[in-house]
Amino acid sequence: MAEELTHLLGQLSVGELMPYEKIGWALVRSGTQLWSEHDGATKVPYGLRPRIGSERRRR
Repeated sequence: MAEELTHLLGQLSVGELMPYEKIGWALVRSGTQLWSEHDGATKVPYGLRPRIGSERRRR
């Protein structure tokens, strides 16, 4: 149940900031580490900024 709830909250762009033993504080969304005190920002395959309407940004 907790895993499904974590995934659902991740789809709503809700993450969790928690202290971890080896990496310090970390921001995690849907089980994927986005940032940690030790490693900094992590490259993820999706954007963290919500898309508005049919807006598509070119990279």
